[in-house]
Amino acid sequence: MSHALKVLLKIIHNRISSKCEANIGDDQFGFRSGMGTREALFSLLVLAQKCYDQQRDIFICFIDFEKAFDRVRHDLMESLRGVGLDGKDITLIQNLYWNQRARIRIEGSISEQIGIGRRVRQGCVLSPLLFNLYSELIFDRSLADISEGVKINGVNVNSIRYADDTVLIADSDEGLQRLLNSVSNTCNEFGMKINVKKTKVMIIKKSKNVPQPI
Repeated sequence: MSHALKVLLKIIHNRISSKCEANIGDDQFGFRSGMGTREALFSLLVLAQKCYDQQRDIFICFIDFEKAFDRVRHDLMESLRGVGLDGKDITLIQNLYWNQRARIRIEGSISEQIGIGRRVRQGCVLSPLLFNLYSELIFDRSLADISEGVKINGVNVNSIRYADDTVLIADSDEGLQRLLNSVSNTCNEFGMKINVKKTKVMIIKKSKNVPQPI
């Protein structure tokens, strides 16, 4: 990536970051100022402690997405208009990603050009923003009309995310299954794939297997 392109991308990033940030849910802790893995883990711990204090079970699913950053579809960049980005900025981003070509070197031989229709670019300052927006589209669609989750102080919590690391939360096994089914179906539509073997479920009972008090 040339220095001139890096400067251009930084300019675009500075112009669009505030609008992108306003469209990302509070459950996303990845690539955001003042947030990180500690805050995400602390939120989950507090939630579990609250449920324990209220004598409620909590059902948690830790989802592993297979090569999530490589599965972002370029043809869905048009959805950036929905977050209020300027048309010129969207055109620049689309031109950066659309019609990308690559060659593969195998044992000294170079292949014909092949098209690249997925993935965010490695080392690109826009990639974290674009991934978060893409992830937001998936979870907005899959969880918007679902009442499953755990209610704390009147607020329903059903997910905690750090980039592609995702936790689904419910107060029953049936509720957790409905959340997982909805997310899985939407992921299929968007080209994301859940790694079933690495996706795990944890049940914290009100009488045992609870974290230490904070």
